[in-house]
Amino acid sequence: MSKSGSSNNRYKIGKKMKSTLDFHPKFLASLASYSKEKFTKDLMAGIIVGIVALPLAIAFGIASGVSPEKVSSPPLSADSSSLS
Repeated sequence: MSKSGSSNNRYKIGKKMKSTLDFHPKFLASLASYSKEKFTKDLMAGIIVGIVALPLAIAFGIASGVSPEKVSSPPLSADSSSLS
């Protein structure tokens, strides 16, 4: 391989590295236009999803044969009687 070919490859790799380092997350750009109204709407949506998701998760647990006591208790409880 000639010298010009290998330096050409280095240039391509260097250019690829530079483009990777120029990455800017959209999250940071979107914070500039994030308003109190948007936050309020996002908060309400999160609360509604939580209200729907928790009973649904418990229902799936009960439907799969797990008793309601084990569904509502924390998975890493100190009580060893719930493990049996």
